[in-house]
Amino acid sequence: MAHPLFSDEHEMLRRSIHAFVEKEVAPRVGEWEAAGRIPRELWQRLGELGFLGLEFPTEYGGSGADFLASVVLGEEMARCRSGGVAFSVLVHTDMSSPWLVRFGTDAQKRKYLPGIARGETVCALGITEPGAGSDMAALTTRAERTATSIASPAARSSSPTACTAISTSSPRARMRARQTAAMPGFRFSSSSAGFPASR
Repeated sequence: MAHPLFSDEHEMLRRSIHAFVEKEVAPRVGEWEAAGRIPRELWQRLGELGFLGLEFPTEYGGSGADFLASVVLGEEMARCRSGGVAFSVLVHTDMSSPWLVRFGTDAQKRKYLPGIARGETVCALGITEPGAGSDMAALTTRAERTATSIASPAARSSSPTACTAISTSSPRARMRARQTAAMPGFRFSSSSAGFPASR
């Protein structure tokens, strides 16, 4: 019996995601975990089925659904029996891309959200710094805007702190993410396209 919070539409979405997970994800998670990576094809298939932009506004390629649709996605992805796969999908849909939805400019949303919803662009978070691990409340790094750049003077570990990373097929975007991870006190020109760092 369905929980009273969920509508008939939520339950229809649940059945679709459940069938997809059982048929196309669960049988392959062992292979993906052994390889240590999730294939690009999974992201594209999730996008093709409309599962990646559930809460995105329709004008940016999303479904315009409510938060409970994302709850359904999370519950059903967990059935794949791989925490890494399920959590990676939820980081993409519910932890990293929502910052762009909430705080991005219209131009940024039009540029990035359709690709994110289609699974062509995969989002992630880098929230580790020395002494804090992945405890977001303990992070001390702050980005500071100057007249010509955005800089973070704090000590860095091997991954970018409080930074939404957007990985596309663009070599420039990949380079930007690597540069952030590799450079203590990273700095980007304020004229850089997109939003390479935030807090």
